[in-house]
Amino acid sequence: QVQVTAIAQGRESNSPQEPVNKSGGFTVTVLQYTQLSIRAGQPYQKVCRDSILDVSFTVSNYGNGVDTIRFEIINQDDLENAGFTVELSQPLIELDSQGESEMTVQITVTDIVEEGTYTLIARASTTLAGETEARNITATLEIRCDGIRGIPAPSLAAAVAAVAVIALRRRR
Repeated sequence: QVQVTAIAQGRESNSPQEPVNKSGGFTVTVLQYTQLSIRAGQPYQKVCRDSILDVSFTVSNYGNGVDTIRFEIINQDDLENAGFTVELSQPLIELDSQGESEMTVQITVTDIVEEGTYTLIARASTTLAGETEARNITATLEIRCDGIRGIPAPSLAAAVAAVAVIALRRRR
């Protein structure tokens, strides 16, 4: 809750009598409110199996008080059933008014994850006086293992080109 008080003073000289000093004021009380925002540091990532990556999200508190924020991956069970391991750095944080915090999710792409596109859905939420304020954001993980396992396609192409150049030089 925030209180704002305004006091004004002045002199009234519009009357035929002597000028009179006047003052007045009012107080406004603004109750605590919540307003959250969440954004993905990198909304799209392309990785291969047997990879570990950190996916970061920034949570902002635009409310007028300190809030306890719950951070979660709401489709964590689906991702784990597909073969991912999902680990949160901190599921609960306290965030000052107008403050922000970076939240990191460590994703392990195991060798049983099938190639394809997967969506990570992050949620930041807080509760005030029984009402919940929540915001969701998505990040896309594309699992593609072009070429030899662990070597992305551009690196494989460069390696093949280098071998071809060496073979041609040896023929001369």
